[in-house]
Amino acid sequence: MTDLDNIINNAAGQWSKYLNQQQENSDFFYQQSSNLEQQQAYEYLDELLQQYENISIEQVFDGTFLENDFGKFFLIEKSIDFQTNWPTKDDAIQQLVNDLKLVYGIKHKREKELKRAGYKTLHDLTTHEKYKHEAEQVLKLIEKQDIYSLWQHHYNRYNTKSSIPALNLLGFFEPHETVIFDIETLGLFGRIIFLFGTGVILQNRLIIRQFLALNYEQEAAAIAHFTEFIKPFKALISFNGLTFDQNFVQQRLVYNGLNETIEKPHFDVLRYARRFWADLDLPDFKLKTLEKYILDIEREKDVPGDLVPDFYQKYIETQNIGPLVPIITHNQQDIISTAKLLSLIFK
Repeated sequence: MTDLDNIINNAAGQWSKYLNQQQENSDFFYQQSSNLEQQQAYEYLDELLQQYENISIEQVFDGTFLENDFGKFFLIEKSIDFQTNWPTKDDAIQQLVNDLKLVYGIKHKREKELKRAGYKTLHDLTTHEKYKHEAEQVLKLIEKQDIYSLWQHHYNRYNTKSSIPALNLLGFFEPHETVIFDIETLGLFGRIIFLFGTGVILQNRLIIRQFLALNYEQEAAAIAHFTEFIKPFKALISFNGLTFDQNFVQQRLVYNGLNETIEKPHFDVLRYARRFWADLDLPDFKLKTLEKYILDIEREKDVPGDLVPDFYQKYIETQNIGPLVPIITHNQQDIISTAKLLSLIFK
């Protein structure tokens, strides 16, 4: 081995040692930060237990107990002022008609070539020998306003249910025809959902309704009411709901013996945010991060998402509603922030 080889190997060894040390430092910092957050959260939990001792949930939140064939649950209602940006139906149709990529065999490069050749819209493509049949099929879906098929068609063409063009399909609906939803669970799939949060934009108001199971047995009643509540709505809106919430709800419906489905056109704001703010140097695209950097929101006295099960379990053990309070407000803020982010994307 030459002296040069020795120098290179020594340098590589030193560099590897440096990288390992940096990783260890990073892991230690993360662990310390995580431990500190947990410690603060459990101190907050103790404060809540003292603050809400002998206080009922009706004294804290506007709500009422409801009962259905599956039992009782607690309904919480909240309303805030909310101005939204929303695409019009004309906007949605124009976006669709101008998108030649909705035709199989046409991608970005081919679309540019066709538009240079004078095929500006799907209507123009109906005169093209190769693409006319497919263009006519897409135009029929647009004419019939078959939103679910158009949504699925976007998925097939863009290989994602969350392309920015697909978001314009919301223009076929009025805001009040869609529902934002967010759930709180006891952890991984197979555990109960104890809180179903919904938000509806109605006449410059955001109406939040939450269906709360105050014990494990009330999940069936809460999920039954939730699925009945969202039936009239034409589309779902969520933050990470395509990956998590919708599948979790569907699994718990099966577990509770309910022959229901919540399959509708589903617009996941997380996926759109990743594309819309891709140029920003954000640490990640968690809702808390987007709140900080996009919405200028810093949550105070918030329960960390991974500790929600612990807080709920403490409520079950003590029947003190204190641990439920930050979970309910956390869920409300999730819905509000999801609505605000969506509105900004449309601005």
